[in-house]
Amino acid sequence: MKQLLSCLSSLSDVQISMIDMDADTKEYTIKKDESGYTHYVIPRAHGAAKYDLYCRGVFYFLAQQITIKSGETLIFHFNFYHHYNIATRLKAFFPKSKIVLAVHYFSWCFDLKGNVKKFKSYILREPVSKGNLTKACHYYCGDNNEQSYNSYKGTIEAYNTERKFMQLADSVIALSERTANTIENDYHIGRDKIRVILNGLEEKESLNEKNVVNENQKNILFVGRLDEIKGVHYLIKAFKLLYINDPSLHLWLVGDGDFGGHLADAQDVWEAITFTGKTDKTYTEQLYNKAYIGVLPSFHEQCSYTAIEMAMHGIPLVGTDSTGLYEMLKYTPENIVHIDEESFDKDSFVVELSEKIRHLLDDNAYHSQSSQLMRQTYLENYTIDLMQANYIKLIDCLKEDRNILSDEMLQNIDYQMFEYINKRPEIDLNFFGMTGVGYYLWRRVTLLGDSNDNRILSHSLMIQEYLIYYLDWVIEEVHNLTAKEKEMLDLDKLYSLVFELHKSGFYKVGVRKIANVLGIDLSMKHKNVQTKDIFANALKIYNYGA
Repeated sequence: MKQLLSCLSSLSDVQISMIDMDADTKEYTIKKDESGYTHYVIPRAHGAAKYDLYCRGVFYFLAQQITIKSGETLIFHFNFYHHYNIATRLKAFFPKSKIVLAVHYFSWCFDLKGNVKKFKSYILREPVSKGNLTKACHYYCGDNNEQSYNSYKGTIEAYNTERKFMQLADSVIALSERTANTIENDYHIGRDKIRVILNGLEEKESLNEKNVVNENQKNILFVGRLDEIKGVHYLIKAFKLLYINDPSLHLWLVGDGDFGGHLADAQDVWEAITFTGKTDKTYTEQLYNKAYIGVLPSFHEQCSYTAIEMAMHGIPLVGTDSTGLYEMLKYTPENIVHIDEESFDKDSFVVELSEKIRHLLDDNAYHSQSSQLMRQTYLENYTIDLMQANYIKLIDCLKEDRNILSDEMLQNIDYQMFEYINKRPEIDLNFFGMTGVGYYLWRRVTLLGDSNDNRILSHSLMIQEYLIYYLDWVIEEVHNLTAKEKEMLDLDKLYSLVFELHKSGFYKVGVRKIANVLGIDLSMKHKNVQTKDIFANALKIYNYGA
């Protein structure tokens, strides 16, 4: 967040507000901080089971408080998938607003330890929808393995939520090229709305202020959370192999996490390993300044700020070929440890990790070369100026974008409307009901037009087929209306829809039947409904049924 604010704060035409959710406060408040930023402060949620209600409350609060002037572009920037229900409601309420989603993680990377092959085998083996979710989970995991069944069911549901959010978003920010490829190929999001914006850091004024460690020891540094996904267990094992032959080494593990398990791993070499816990910026900076080698044996990273810090300080870094970390080491490929996703062998991984570190320890010339290449990595890819330039390009594109909803989101809504027509639930004929369903589908047909693209043409014909089923449904409903119900219902938009259909010559028999029952004068022009209002209403209907 600090880096994003640094990128945007200097832009005179951008006004920044922050939504502080799950805050340690008892009531909703609005305040300004010392930098002049407006904060919408929202109390903490109580209970995961009621989180959707919490999101709904957040939406109502923001909808009441946010105002937008003519000519302004309202952009909502999201970082977490579980805020999808806020985003989709805000988009429906502010149809001209732009939703930006920054992809900092994929849930399956935590569940599957970043294993792409397992992801493609277990999660992407066949399209998974609400209807076949249970069947798919049993197919992947086996009916008798209840634990695996429940585990992968959650992973599939998380994948579906992530994909829905990406479909809703007007722009999806990927923090690496590999992530962008995953979003395009495995989440099926159009490349035109994916933007690769690498994280950036501002250059430190001084990279060598204080000496907090012994000059006679070579310091190996890890910074991050001490958990399984970061590979700290394997780092300690690799360090033990090195320490046997070189007692001048010292391993610094900086960060919170599972101290108990890792302290046990460090048995017999406790004197050579320091667990700092969470440290302040000044102390961490001092450790960067005195580190000889950095190590990140992670199974999942997107665009690690720790790796950027090490690059900025010119610290040779040993890392893995997992997700985004591989790209961050592209200038020093000899320092990359391979993760075998098909047959991962723990001992082999530890040995290779220790060998990569040993190479840097033993070869001074290679260590110096790696240091220079890491600095080059930072300067050419991860400066705050490069990050700012990419965000400026993104904002400029969003200002020019006149689409209300993305193509992926429109297709999502299409299929939700098809489902309504198939099931024919008991809903009113008003705009937030049957009329909204039909008006949306008809506007989709008119906007798709007579395309030469066979895929688009095929989809348009499918919508038209469902429009016929829809009109048959409306015919049944209007036949059952009493005179009093006709008076009470607001059918102006239905009249407008019937007029548009009649004018186009679509399904003449059905349209004429509806007009006769409702007494619509088809010779009289009715007021058209704007596309933004149709799509915003359709998104509300989608939110209600999804």
